Amino acid sequence: MKILITNFYIRENNGDAAILYSQINEIRKIIPSANISISSMENTDVLKDFYDVPLVPALITSAYVSKRNKILNLFHIIRSILGGYIWAESIKIFHRPIYFFMFKKEKTFLNELFLSDIIVPVGGGYIQSNGNNFY
Repeated sequence: MKILITNFYIRENNGDAAILYSQINEIRKIIPSANISISSMENTDVLKDFYDVPLVPALITSAYVSKRNKILNLFHIIRSILGGYIWAESIKIFHRPIYFFMFKKEKTFLNELFLSDIIVPVGGGYIQSNGNNFY
């Protein structure tokens, strides 16, 4: 069974890393033969795994191409959304994915998504990313 854990930011966020580590251990207890991968904001060219679980780039990572040029980043976000829409529609219409306007990292993420039996969002700081407090 293929399981994709999404929304993991970076391992330097100790709270998110602890939650992810616990989720991996619980999944392995329940489904010992699970093939787990993690979608992460980590640089997957440098860091390949998290406790022997392979990392795949998060979809949004390819949108941030410049720290200084917000217009360029906006263009890449729109391109990524359009490519994701075409990808999803191609599966519905043709029963296979078409990767249009996609960078390699986006293709890697969408391929993992397409092949996964279960998608598990990791908890942590991203829940409060919009500035609202839940306590």
